[in-house]
Amino acid sequence: MAGKKRMKAYPEELRLKLVMLYLEEGIPKRQLVREYGLSCPKLLRDWIKIYKETGKVKRRNNNGRSGRTPINPTDEQLIRRLQIENELLKKVREELRR
Repeated sequence: MAGKKRMKAYPEELRLKLVMLYLEEGIPKRQLVREYGLSCPKLLRDWIKIYKETGKVKRRNNNGRSGRTPINPTDEQLIRRLQIENELLKKVREELRR
């Protein structure tokens, strides 16, 4: 496959360092992307999101996925049901306070 670019691999230590600089030091993402020469700003956003969800900055699998478990439809249904229930309980609580 001539012409298809391969994604640059960044060491896990560098990814974790950049995430920590952003989260703990408050250094802007744009500045970190520029200073460390990341090929795409979305990379840092993805690493931060994965870190917040898992507490780790995982290596990408060979298939390009981050290793996060996809939400199956029954999980999505449960989440939606709980959101609706939460909204209802908030309304009940407001009514009881009156």
